[in-house]
Amino acid sequence: MTEWRISLEPPDFSPIAWAMATAAILGWAWLGARKRFDLPIAAATILAILVPFLSGAARTVALVLMAACLLVAAPRAYPRLPGDTSSSVQRLLAALRAAALLTLLLLLLRPVLTLHGVRYDKPIMAVLVDQSRSMLVRDIAAGDGTLLRRVDALAETWRATIDPRARLAERWDVQTWGFDASVRRLSRWAPDAGGDASAISDALRHVCSVGFDVPAAVVLFSDGAENVARSADVLAAAEALRNQDVALYAVGVGSADPIGETRRIDVTNLTTATDVAAGARLDVAADVRLLGQQDRTVRIELLWDGRPVDAREIRAAGPREAQHVVLTCVAESAGFHRVEVRATAVNDAPSPAERVETPPSEADETDTAAHRSGASPPQFIHVRDEGLNVLIIEAHPRHESAFLTRALAADERLRVQTRWAEATDDRPSANPLPRDADEWSRVHLVILGDLVRRDLTRGRLEALVEAVTQRGVGLIVLSGPREMEVLRSAPLSDLSPTRFHSKTPTLREARVIPTESGLRHPAGRLGAALSTGAAAADDRRAWSLLPTSPTATALGPAKPTTDVLATDAGGEPLLATMAVGKGRVTSVGFDGTWMWCMKLEEGRALHGLFWRQLALWTAGRMPSAFIRSEQPQYEWAALRGKEAPIRVEARAADPFTGRPPENARASATIRLVGAAAPATAPAEAPASAPTAESKAPTAIVLTREGDHWTGDCRVNGPGEYELELTIELAESTGGEAHVAATRGATPGDASAMSTRRIRATQRFLVRDSDLEMLSPEADLELLRRAAEATRGAGGAYFPLQSWPQLLKHLIEQDRRQAIQTARRIDLAAEGRAALWFVLLMLLCLEWSIRKRWGYV
Repeated sequence: MTEWRISLEPPDFSPIAWAMATAAILGWAWLGARKRFDLPIAAATILAILVPFLSGAARTVALVLMAACLLVAAPRAYPRLPGDTSSSVQRLLAALRAAALLTLLLLLLRPVLTLHGVRYDKPIMAVLVDQSRSMLVRDIAAGDGTLLRRVDALAETWRATIDPRARLAERWDVQTWGFDASVRRLSRWAPDAGGDASAISDALRHVCSVGFDVPAAVVLFSDGAENVARSADVLAAAEALRNQDVALYAVGVGSADPIGETRRIDVTNLTTATDVAAGARLDVAADVRLLGQQDRTVRIELLWDGRPVDAREIRAAGPREAQHVVLTCVAESAGFHRVEVRATAVNDAPSPAERVETPPSEADETDTAAHRSGASPPQFIHVRDEGLNVLIIEAHPRHESAFLTRALAADERLRVQTRWAEATDDRPSANPLPRDADEWSRVHLVILGDLVRRDLTRGRLEALVEAVTQRGVGLIVLSGPREMEVLRSAPLSDLSPTRFHSKTPTLREARVIPTESGLRHPAGRLGAALSTGAAAADDRRAWSLLPTSPTATALGPAKPTTDVLATDAGGEPLLATMAVGKGRVTSVGFDGTWMWCMKLEEGRALHGLFWRQLALWTAGRMPSAFIRSEQPQYEWAALRGKEAPIRVEARAADPFTGRPPENARASATIRLVGAAAPATAPAEAPASAPTAESKAPTAIVLTREGDHWTGDCRVNGPGEYELELTIELAESTGGEAHVAATRGATPGDASAMSTRRIRATQRFLVRDSDLEMLSPEADLELLRRAAEATRGAGGAYFPLQSWPQLLKHLIEQDRRQAIQTARRIDLAAEGRAALWFVLLMLLCLEWSIRKRWGYV
């Protein structure tokens, strides 16, 4: 609303200037009146004399009166023209004289027009409308029993409030914004859906950062399904609004209860011990959240390396139910194991919430696997060996095996048992031998003494072969009077590191001489038993001190993958080892090592150190390792544009201590092994195969943090990626071992003695699926908490059906501010040139007419 007022601001002339102006007026009046006295002229003369001594309103009034007197006197002071002059000409000349006088007064008095107005400043209201694809979820029950999409319910609510929204625009400066992954200005209230993300926190921050005007209120229409940032980020954005005294009115769109397409099962917060001893009982706890699963039975399973080991069933009584479950298993074997909890609905009887009808033309597949099952992110458990189980099998008691048992038992890491061979499977015994591969696998190392083929049945020997090659059990075969017949005969002959010369090898006396490979091997480092230390020269000296073996068996030529650790003087192998499948086999061709304890001052120490090192190495209890990403699968829409989106963790652990090996160095790579087709791509657009360049491994920088390594890696697009960890040990170990993340240790070429490498791999998936549909349920509680954070500024939460009440509340809040405005227009200053031109033209026209009628 605008009001108009006019005022005059007289010129600030000096008395001299006013005297000159007064003289000019008197002279003009006198000449025009021909020396006749006239009352208006006299009054104008008196006022002209008084004006210099007046100020403010008095001066303004005097000037106005003076102008009026002169205007009245103008026609009367005009001289009479000749008699034949018409009255119309006389009136015209008088009017011209009066107009000229008025123009002169305008130039002298400088009238100023002042426009006074009142303007009402409306506060800004930012209306944020969620336009993400989750608004297409059908979970709002209509009056006729059908399910409406969220965007349709929003549009229907808006159509019903057209008039109140018009009244709202009279009180507020309404600015409408739409958002999904980005924020954009909308020209009208038009709900839409189709965006690939819901960035609520970004939208709240955006409306307070554009331009210079901060809104007084923000109205947010959303389902609360934030999937770009964390819930904490949304609350932080609401806190920022409160700090700026901005009220947030959150309008929740969606069902508070999971129905229709929002039913699902989530398994979270998996909790268990991360380091346990082999054979220990392991409790695994997890939280299971059941959404829309009422009246359904859900089976909860504990998976150990993908294999179910425990299960229980629960039943959901309500639409939203969370239960804490605890499952139990036994940590069976050492190493890293993958543990996860899976929940699956076992009966698919529709619940009352699911019986809501859907229009046939818009029916979707709502009972998908995501609605019926869920799994926790996997966790890796390190199972450590409290000790190695060593089984010594002998046909009869002898000194060699007795001293060997005592030497191994002196090491607390070794649990030694001695058993006597059986001739047949059905012979009763209080201490039976293992019968199958599972029973053989319960020990880590088997030492066969002076046995012959008939001492063990073929079934047991075949099971032992399977345990060595497939389960990683170590095997040591000792020499003796029976000339290692059990190793020379099938089926163990395939495991022998050497090929025997004949079936009847010759027993002889021999000096054991270590090879260069044997001196580098863990079993060959005997210098530590000497008082001088453990240098390489001491290892060689220690071997030279050993007495000659009274009986030695010719092992024969070594196989291609055999590592010969010691020979006799003629170069015949006496100590050889070989990797076979997942296990290791060692042939000891010399006997009588027990005499080392009798003949040497340091013999007992040398004897114990040799056998313990050989047993530990042959058992193959190498450090285990794993590498993993934070999640088994990621969404490309969430990763896109981030600098280091994927966190990687790697560990290597000694089987006994659970700590990383000393002097271990870790390196890791990531590579694309398979492309994944986008879930939202058209059917005619096939997924492109990864190129050779995309399959090339990329290094990951790992940083040591305590007993593990961490690093960040990036991906270039959706697909299946493989992480590979390589642990290099600084000391040589007599071979290379490959530890796959899913199948344990696999020894490689034992002839490579320079370094030990442990490798682990894991794969994860980057999906190009619909981020909006991964968790489609409405998070109305998040909206409620965000609005509650701005309560001090007036914020509040309203469900969609309460939108009319919110409109009424906002309309009643007349927060407009009245602002007084004034505009000055100086008429003389803005049209000075035009006024002088008009004055000149009036005078010229008057003179021309007077001349025409002969007055001049």
